[in-house]
Amino acid sequence: MTFARSIFRFLPNARRRSRRLIVLGTAAGYPLVLLGYATLVVPGRIQLGVWAPIALLLTAATVVGVVAIYGFARGRADLGSAHLDERQAQVRDRAWALSYATVVIVIALALVGLMVVRSSSGQDVVLSGDLIGYLATTAAIYLPVLPAAILAWIEPDVPTDEGERSR
Repeated sequence: MTFARSIFRFLPNARRRSRRLIVLGTAAGYPLVLLGYATLVVPGRIQLGVWAPIALLLTAATVVGVVAIYGFARGRADLGSAHLDERQAQVRDRAWALSYATVVIVIALALVGLMVVRSSSGQDVVLSGDLIGYLATTAAIYLPVLPAAILAWIEPDVPTDEGERSR
């Protein structure tokens, strides 16, 4: 059994805490690669040869996390899912609403950040081709998985006994 397949099978029965840690690791991986490169490698604080294995581990965390999140959702985060019961459909709809809210908040914070940088430096903010490429890559990675990640975050635990309740 491959590692990806075992991760894919683990998450459907994972506790909420484990799912949230996977979502956080997935969300942090790629941005930490970009941030570490910009703040450590470009200024010369560490050499690229030292940074490369760290970047590979962070990228792997994102990839493995995406596989695990899709393993948990198993199509339940898709808007066209007709096989859901009423409770599952409500959780899916809530996940989509929170996804939209998350995207709006991130865009608003980015715009406010650009305005703060512009007003504090007095210079125009220039979006380079590299930065636009990084933003496009980030959007391509995270926008498709966002509803499933939020579903993994908000889905209550499955009760193990009849008397136990979901958190």
